[in-house]
Amino acid sequence: MALGCFKEERTVALRYVKTSIKLILRGQSSYVYARLRRKMKGYFSSSDRGYQGSMLSVVETTQRTSELRKNFQSKNRRAMVLHLFYPEILSEILHQDIFIGESFDFYITIPSQVSPLFFEQLKQHQLNAYVTIVENKGRDVLPFLQILPLLMGKYEWVCKLHSKKSLHSVEGKIWRQEVFAALLRSRVLDILDKASQDVGIFAPPDSLLPLDLFLGSNEGNMKIILQRLRYSDLKVTDYQFVAGTMFWFRPQALIFLSNRISELIPLFTEEQSAIDGLMPHAFERIFSLVAEQNNFQSRELK
Repeated sequence: MALGCFKEERTVALRYVKTSIKLILRGQSSYVYARLRRKMKGYFSSSDRGYQGSMLSVVETTQRTSELRKNFQSKNRRAMVLHLFYPEILSEILHQDIFIGESFDFYITIPSQVSPLFFEQLKQHQLNAYVTIVENKGRDVLPFLQILPLLMGKYEWVCKLHSKKSLHSVEGKIWRQEVFAALLRSRVLDILDKASQDVGIFAPPDSLLPLDLFLGSNEGNMKIILQRLRYSDLKVTDYQFVAGTMFWFRPQALIFLSNRISELIPLFTEEQSAIDGLMPHAFERIFSLVAEQNNFQSRELK
């Protein structure tokens, strides 16, 4: 058993080294350096901590979210879509400087039981929030697809975020903090306002990666998704994707996904713990491709 684990770890390490060399040769060394920096920082960082104390019952959580949805009205030209499987990460998001003097509509998906502190934060920050409970299925991707139709025709730009937390490694925490800092800087709003109309997605720095090097074990699931989207003839390795599925986007860039929601949702099965090869990992590699098919480009924030 131990020997098998060692062989698997060695295979992953060798694949990472080979991919890193290819990226450096293509002039994309910044991604490699950023990954190494996060690993080094991880040795000196503490792990994530959750809310302390009791949790609301499913009934109480359902009642509170229902009341929020009843009072929700879209009021702003920009929105945030947050999948908070770990709702305590909301505080980390709201402390970013993009929220100073700016208002956004919030669409938040949460598990069926949360701490009362979550709802206290919503009230404290006076968030205009549409909050709904989702089952633990499809990681952050399925909840996002379920929210996507609600965004169409309402917003100029939307930021998709989730509460990434790697319980086995602090590297996930460091990566999450870096992505939040990049996407939620106040100067990002100026970039969005001045963006060319053909830009449909803005990704964090060093996260727009070539599919030919990062297809992994997702090719089969990607083919299934593309068949549902009527894109069966596309050569997916010609495209890029936003690693980590956190980005700014124009809703119009993903309208084709929104129009196919009923065909896509059945693709998701019960949640599993694999780090690659599941349907959410395949969808992670689809968003930029769909935007490009709809004549929108993807760019990294600088």
